[in-house]
Amino acid sequence: MDELTDVYNELIMEHSMNSYNKKKLENADYCEVGHNPNCGDEITLQLKLNGNKIEDMAFSGHGCAISQASTSIMIDTLKGKTVEEAKEIIKTFIEMIKRETTDEKELKKLEDAKKFISFLNGKTAIILDVKKVKQKENAPLLFNLAEIQNECTKKFKIKPDETLNIIQNLYEKKLVTYPRTDARVLSTAVAKQINKNLNGLAKNYKDEAIQSFINQMIEKKYSTNLINTKYVNDNKITDHYAIIPTGHGFENLNELPEIQQKIYNIIVKRFLAIFYPPAEFNKISSTIRNRKWKIFYNK
Repeated sequence: MDELTDVYNELIMEHSMNSYNKKKLENADYCEVGHNPNCGDEITLQLKLNGNKIEDMAFSGHGCAISQASTSIMIDTLKGKTVEEAKEIIKTFIEMIKRETTDEKELKKLEDAKKFISFLNGKTAIILDVKKVKQKENAPLLFNLAEIQNECTKKFKIKPDETLNIIQNLYEKKLVTYPRTDARVLSTAVAKQINKNLNGLAKNYKDEAIQSFINQMIEKKYSTNLINTKYVNDNKITDHYAIIPTGHGFENLNELPEIQQKIYNIIVKRFLAIFYPPAEFNKISSTIRNRKWKIFYNK
């Protein structure tokens, strides 16, 4: 093998099989969850700050060796950097992938990541097969407290306690149901009355995107009968069902801070999604082989 191949193998083996970065990080300040439904890769990335400096990072999850190794390499590259330095490294990496920069001084920042990408560049390979399969995927389950906290951490970079306080306020303003729940489904009794929630949104929530979603439901006659769907399960509810909009409390909505209105909007969108038909997409997989390696690709 040539020198570059040796470097590649060393990096992948070290980071995918013996990754010291794959662990749970206690008292993390931020948590990001990434999931690829096409290939099944799922990565949870945790970050701990000390002032403006990245003190520690860790990840957990599952997927192919490439995804696991890439995440670990990224952590080694960013750990110890300031937030501004990390953002600059990420920007440079993206520019390198898109061939928008060739500045060696800039590329040196990427260290192992550059070697990893360079290995694949200019290689000759044979496409052994390409498969295209049409798939369907239903909307995700509704929010429980943990799920909405993760979502708000990803979208708004706020801590779980802050999210809880916001949703508690939305609950007290009668905009959403009880927030401290671990259930992601509805009870049968609530499902039978769900049109009340929908009608309240349709009549009173003056958001153009939401009204467009509701109008499409009406025009295409989407069913609002949730009984016998995965979104209704009495056995998976202990004390309280999932967090959903009540269809009430709109007299309080415009008085709320912008971040609270945005979180309410997310809850409404997740709720409306369960009435839509499954999303349809094509899953493409291929096998590419070189004399010294073989790559399985899913998209």
